[in-house]
Amino acid sequence: MSLEAPVQPVPARRYPVAIVLFGVLLILAGALLLGLSSGAASGPGGEAASALPRTSAVPSSPAASARAVVPSPTSFLYRDPPSADRFVPIWSVVGVRELERRRYAISQADVEPRGEPRTGLLEASTCDLGPAADVGFLPAGELRLLGVVVPRAGHGWIRLSLLDGTAAGAFAVIVSYPPGTQDLAVGLFGVSAYSLWPRGGYRFYAVDDSGTGRYLYACLGG
Repeated sequence: MSLEAPVQPVPARRYPVAIVLFGVLLILAGALLLGLSSGAASGPGGEAASALPRTSAVPSSPAASARAVVPSPTSFLYRDPPSADRFVPIWSVVGVRELERRRYAISQADVEPRGEPRTGLLEASTCDLGPAADVGFLPAGELRLLGVVVPRAGHGWIRLSLLDGTAAGAFAVIVSYPPGTQDLAVGLFGVSAYSLWPRGGYRFYAVDDSGTGRYLYACLGG
């Protein structure tokens, strides 16, 4: 609905002709200027731009820009690791090196697992474990896979962590079990698709078929 105010009569006044002509010219000039300014505001980008909110470039935080990327395995050992029958069936810490022409070499250090975890070890600790029966020492920067062998654990499981018990940045590979190895558990882990296992200390927790859990440790580069 539109509303209009009633027209009010304006008494006529007489003005000199020069003043009237000057006033007419001022009116025409003002109308021309008003039309130009109105065209600038309503042209392309005029009104639309004014309706946009003010924006400013905000640098994204590392957490916001990070993407969960699963690396593509570049080693044949991630797809075809040694089968369980390639390891001696004893409590041990093992490492697998990748050789040329799709060959590999296995290092196996026998250990005596312990019933309770070591305490007071920091996440950043490397090999401050010292010589001990529950620690297997292997080289750093050479192993594609790191893991343990657990006898009488065909239905058990193995967990890898850092020395303080926090999760390690690693992934498990699938090990095949030929006939005669069903009572054995072999846990093999890769650190990443592009890296070898670095210097450091790692903790394994293994549960055998009896439900008993034991701890054993790996020291790389000590």
